[in-house]
Amino acid sequence: MLEENVGIDQAYELASRYYIEDQLEKSLRIIKDLLKKEAQNPKFNHLLAKILFKLGNYKDSLPSYILALKKNQMKLNICNH
Repeated sequence: MLEENVGIDQAYELASRYYIEDQLEKSLRIIKDLLKKEAQNPKFNHLLAKILFKLGNYKDSLPSYILALKKNQMKLNICNH
């Protein structure tokens, strides 16, 4: 669980660091908490997908990858118009 005094950006950085350090369970707990607050955040969904894939949950990682890609594509479309 995230502590209240930890900001969303700080928590994401911590989850990313744990992912890089192969502390996947810690990273997964943090990113799931972040997704409860911002379920549509493409950054969070992308990290979740990478964690799940690295844990061997290939099928479970696909929806998060798709959501992250769709959200990023929508941002690109808005910026290009």
